[in-house]
Amino acid sequence: MTIDKIIAAIPEKSPEERKRMRENAAAWLASGDAKKIAAANGVIAALDACEGAEARERHERLSAMTPAQRLVAAFASDPLTETERLLVQALIDNPGETSTTLGRLIGWKGKSWHMHFGKMCKRREATLWPAAKFESRDAYFYSGMLTEQAQDEKGDWRFTLKPDLADAFATLGLRPARRA
Repeated sequence: MTIDKIIAAIPEKSPEERKRMRENAAAWLASGDAKKIAAANGVIAALDACEGAEARERHERLSAMTPAQRLVAAFASDPLTETERLLVQALIDNPGETSTTLGRLIGWKGKSWHMHFGKMCKRREATLWPAAKFESRDAYFYSGMLTEQAQDEKGDWRFTLKPDLADAFATLGLRPARRA
Protein backbone atom coordinates (compact mmCIF):
# COMPACT_ATOMS: atom_id res chain seq x y z
CA MET A 1 0.00 0.00 0.00
CA THR A 2 1.39 3.40 -0.92
CA ILE A 3 1.70 6.18 1.64
CA ASP A 4 -1.06 8.14 -0.12
CA LYS A 5 -3.46 5.21 0.28
CA ILE A 6 -2.49 4.85 3.94
CA ILE A 7 -3.14 8.55 4.54
CA ALA A 8 -6.45 8.44 2.62
CA ALA A 9 -7.63 5.54 4.82
CA ILE A 10 -7.00 7.35 8.15
CA PRO A 11 -10.56 8.72 8.65
CA GLU A 12 -12.01 5.19 8.53
CA LYS A 13 -9.50 3.72 10.96
CA SER A 14 -10.37 2.84 14.56
CA PRO A 15 -8.50 4.43 17.47
CA GLU A 16 -6.54 1.19 17.90
CA GLU A 17 -5.59 1.13 14.22
CA ARG A 18 -4.52 4.78 14.36
CA LYS A 19 -2.39 4.05 17.41
CA ARG A 20 -0.70 1.25 15.49
CA MET A 21 -0.15 3.62 12.55
CA ARG A 22 1.56 6.11 14.89
CA GLU A 23 3.74 3.36 16.32
CA ASN A 24 4.74 2.25 12.84
CA ALA A 25 5.51 5.86 11.87
CA ALA A 26 7.68 6.22 14.98
CA ALA A 27 9.63 3.12 13.92
CA TRP A 28 10.07 4.60 10.43
CA LEU A 29 11.41 7.83 11.97
CA ALA A 30 13.99 5.84 13.89
CA SER A 31 15.05 3.85 10.81
CA GLY A 32 17.35 6.52 9.39
CA ASP A 33 15.98 5.85 5.90
CA ALA A 34 15.11 9.22 4.27
CA LYS A 35 12.09 7.79 2.39
CA LYS A 36 10.69 6.15 5.52
CA ILE A 37 11.22 9.35 7.52
CA ALA A 38 9.36 11.40 4.91
CA ALA A 39 6.54 8.86 4.85
CA ALA A 40 6.38 8.83 8.66
CA ASN A 41 6.18 12.61 8.81
CA GLY A 42 3.35 12.53 6.26
CA VAL A 43 1.39 9.89 8.20
CA ILE A 44 1.86 11.69 11.52
CA ALA A 45 0.79 15.03 10.03
CA ALA A 46 -2.28 13.40 8.46
CA LEU A 47 -3.19 11.64 11.72
CA ASP A 48 -2.84 14.92 13.63
CA ALA A 49 -4.97 16.80 11.09
CA CYS A 50 -7.71 14.16 11.03
CA GLU A 51 -7.88 13.80 14.80
CA GLY A 52 -7.81 17.58 15.25
CA ALA A 53 -10.72 18.03 12.84
CA GLU A 54 -12.67 15.26 14.60
CA ALA A 55 -12.01 16.85 18.00
CA ARG A 56 -13.23 20.25 16.77
CA GLU A 57 -16.37 18.69 15.30
CA ARG A 58 -17.05 16.75 18.54
CA HIS A 59 -16.52 19.91 20.60
CA GLU A 60 -18.96 21.88 18.45
CA ARG A 61 -21.55 19.10 18.59
CA LEU A 62 -21.25 18.62 22.35
CA SER A 63 -21.25 22.36 23.08
CA ALA A 64 -24.69 22.60 21.52
CA MET A 65 -26.10 19.90 23.82
CA THR A 66 -27.62 20.16 27.29
CA PRO A 67 -26.02 18.11 30.09
CA ALA A 68 -28.87 15.59 29.82
CA GLN A 69 -28.32 15.20 26.08
CA ARG A 70 -24.59 14.75 26.65
CA LEU A 71 -25.26 12.06 29.25
CA VAL A 72 -27.48 10.15 26.83
CA ALA A 73 -24.85 10.53 24.08
CA ALA A 74 -22.07 9.35 26.41
CA PHE A 75 -23.93 6.19 27.40
CA ALA A 76 -25.22 5.57 23.89
CA SER A 77 -21.66 5.47 22.54
CA ASP A 78 -20.32 3.55 25.56
CA PRO A 79 -23.28 1.59 27.03
CA LEU A 80 -23.63 0.92 30.73
CA THR A 81 -22.19 -2.36 31.92
CA GLU A 82 -24.33 -4.43 34.27
CA THR A 83 -22.22 -3.25 37.22
CA GLU A 84 -22.65 0.38 36.14
CA ARG A 85 -26.42 -0.13 35.95
CA LEU A 86 -26.33 -1.32 39.57
CA LEU A 87 -24.26 1.72 40.59
CA VAL A 88 -26.65 4.19 38.99
CA GLN A 89 -29.79 2.35 40.10
CA ALA A 90 -28.59 2.34 43.71
CA LEU A 91 -28.11 6.11 43.51
CA ILE A 92 -31.48 6.74 41.84
CA ASP A 93 -33.33 4.57 44.37
CA ASN A 94 -31.48 5.91 47.42
CA PRO A 95 -30.79 9.62 47.07
CA GLY A 96 -28.88 11.20 49.92
CA GLU A 97 -27.08 8.02 50.99
CA THR A 98 -23.39 7.58 51.72
CA SER A 99 -21.00 5.73 49.44
CA THR A 100 -20.77 2.97 52.04
CA THR A 101 -24.55 2.51 52.11
CA LEU A 102 -24.87 2.64 48.32
CA GLY A 103 -22.15 0.02 48.00
CA ARG A 104 -23.72 -2.20 50.66
CA LEU A 105 -27.03 -2.07 48.75
CA ILE A 106 -25.35 -3.76 45.80
CA GLY A 107 -23.32 -6.19 47.91
CA TRP A 108 -20.04 -4.35 48.34
CA LYS A 109 -18.03 -3.21 51.34
CA GLY A 110 -16.45 0.13 52.15
CA LYS A 111 -16.57 3.02 49.72
CA SER A 112 -16.28 0.88 46.62
CA TRP A 113 -19.49 2.41 45.19
CA HIS A 114 -17.77 5.80 45.04
CA MET A 115 -14.66 4.38 43.36
CA HIS A 116 -16.59 2.46 40.69
CA PHE A 117 -19.04 5.32 40.05
CA GLY A 118 -16.08 7.65 39.56
CA LYS A 119 -14.43 5.24 37.11
CA MET A 120 -17.69 5.06 35.17
CA CYS A 121 -17.78 8.85 34.87
CA LYS A 122 -14.09 9.18 34.04
CA ARG A 123 -14.43 6.70 31.19
CA ARG A 124 -17.02 8.99 29.57
CA GLU A 125 -15.54 12.36 30.53
CA ALA A 126 -14.73 13.32 26.94
CA THR A 127 -18.41 13.21 26.02
CA LEU A 128 -19.82 14.42 29.34
CA TRP A 129 -17.80 17.35 30.72
CA PRO A 130 -14.58 17.79 32.71
CA ALA A 131 -14.48 16.67 36.32
CA ALA A 132 -13.79 19.28 38.97
CA LYS A 133 -10.63 19.07 41.08
CA PHE A 134 -10.85 18.27 44.76
CA GLU A 135 -10.20 21.32 46.90
CA SER A 136 -8.24 19.28 49.43
CA ARG A 137 -5.93 17.25 47.15
CA ASP A 138 -4.43 17.10 43.69
CA ALA A 139 -7.01 14.81 42.09
CA TYR A 140 -10.25 15.00 40.16
CA PHE A 141 -13.69 14.28 41.61
CA TYR A 142 -15.24 12.14 38.89
CA SER A 143 -18.28 11.06 40.92
CA GLY A 144 -19.18 14.72 41.24
CA MET A 145 -19.77 14.94 37.51
CA LEU A 146 -23.20 13.34 37.91
CA THR A 147 -23.95 13.84 41.60
CA GLU A 148 -24.63 16.50 44.17
CA GLN A 149 -23.00 15.93 47.52
CA ALA A 150 -23.79 17.11 51.02
CA GLN A 151 -21.85 16.48 54.20
CA ASP A 152 -23.95 15.36 57.18
CA GLU A 153 -23.42 16.20 60.84
CA LYS A 154 -21.08 13.20 61.27
CA GLY A 155 -18.92 14.36 58.36
CA ASP A 156 -20.09 11.65 55.96
CA TRP A 157 -20.68 12.64 52.35
CA ARG A 158 -24.09 11.83 50.91
CA PHE A 159 -24.76 11.53 47.18
CA THR A 160 -27.78 12.40 45.06
CA LEU A 161 -28.12 12.31 41.29
CA LYS A 162 -28.13 15.79 39.80
CA PRO A 163 -31.82 16.60 39.19
CA ASP A 164 -31.40 17.56 35.53
CA LEU A 165 -29.98 14.10 34.78
CA ALA A 166 -32.82 11.91 36.10
CA ASP A 167 -34.80 12.10 32.84
CA ALA A 168 -31.66 11.30 30.86
CA PHE A 169 -31.11 8.11 32.85
CA ALA A 170 -34.82 7.31 32.43
CA THR A 171 -34.23 7.51 28.67
CA LEU A 172 -31.56 4.87 29.20
CA GLY A 173 -34.04 2.67 31.10
CA LEU A 174 -33.02 3.60 34.65
CA ARG A 175 -35.96 4.85 36.71
CA PRO A 176 -36.62 4.83 40.44
CA ALA A 177 -37.83 1.43 41.62
CA ARG A 178 -41.45 1.37 42.65
CA ARG A 179 -41.83 0.96 46.36
CA ALA A 180 -44.65 -1.22 47.73
